[in-house]
Amino acid sequence: MLNPNQITPPAHTGGITFECEDFPVNFSPIQEFGWSSIHYVKPGSQQHSISMVRDTHTLLIFDRGSYSDGWRSVDGLRIGQRGILGTGVDVVPAGSQLNAWSGLKSNIGCTLISVDPQRLDPILGEDERAYQFRPASNLCNELLVAVASRISAWVALDQRERGGLQTETLLTLLAQELSRVQHGSGTGSVHRGGLAPRVERQVREFVNESLSASINLETLASLAGLSRFHFSRAFKASFGLSPHKYVQQERLRRACELMEHSDQSITDIALQVGFASSSELARTFKQLKGFSPRQFRNALSSRTAQDLP
Repeated sequence: MLNPNQITPPAHTGGITFECEDFPVNFSPIQEFGWSSIHYVKPGSQQHSISMVRDTHTLLIFDRGSYSDGWRSVDGLRIGQRGILGTGVDVVPAGSQLNAWSGLKSNIGCTLISVDPQRLDPILGEDERAYQFRPASNLCNELLVAVASRISAWVALDQRERGGLQTETLLTLLAQELSRVQHGSGTGSVHRGGLAPRVERQVREFVNESLSASINLETLASLAGLSRFHFSRAFKASFGLSPHKYVQQERLRRACELMEHSDQSITDIALQVGFASSSELARTFKQLKGFSPRQFRNALSSRTAQDLP
């Protein structure tokens, strides 16, 4: 039996009620902005039920490996299925009624994102139809999965490692891509032959934030709301390089910074910035700089020695 005395009043997450069998469920704050906030909740493997009606859109990103033997419904309609919970995003629109139950054969951890529909105009533009999210379970494409995975990893990071600008940028991308998928509206456009300034900034920040992961043309084009063909042309007009060469250049720049400011091995640095191996880093280094990573690091050591009194 569920014990109603175990209901936890959620801080900054009004409109959500948990009833749990064993222990209270706490909401851990991750980050908060004017238009959105992030919390982490882990009911774990205990039996529990949820009731939720909120003034904000609620986006749910489940931990990898989360599973449930129960059910979920929004406004009386079942969403999702039993078993492994998806790698995409569940959407509960503002004003919708979510009810859910999970039994003892469940294990759930979840990042909960609250989005104020009244403050989305700087994010989604002036068309109010874009603010009206629809109920969805495991909504995903390559970009949504990549962004959701990055957001769910924040739980293990401290405040300094998250970085407010990077966090808000990824939340912005998430909201824009959800709107694009649900309403067919793009997040950006071609601007004077190149990418629109806002999209150019978003692409730059996304690449910078995702160097250690796989970054492909389809994901970047989806981010801009363009076909791969039009994105490639617009990107080159904006950056002067193809997307592939730009990502290579940024990985090399980050590798140089790490070689200069850390004592990590060249192999570890190569993997950290997204190269498949140290030999791939060495090839790229030779192509773009004309010498090897080891020669670069040795030159840094010689210069440092010369600077010593």
